[in-house]
Amino acid sequence: MVMGGGPKWAPGHSKETQQAMLAEEQMIAERNRRQTEAIQRFLRRMVRGVRGLFTRGG
Repeated sequence: MVMGGGPKWAPGHSKETQQAMLAEEQMIAERNRRQTEAIQRFLRRMVRGVRGLFTRGG
């Protein structure tokens, strides 16, 4: 993927490579954020359901 710049972490690679790396990091961060939000929504729903069971059962 890297054109004539050596390994990605080598200094002096092209702006294109740096931008591609940044874009990739942003995509990963965005995906992680969405996953975290989905997990939190799921947990809130679970907690609500469990609370409902307790209040109905108690």
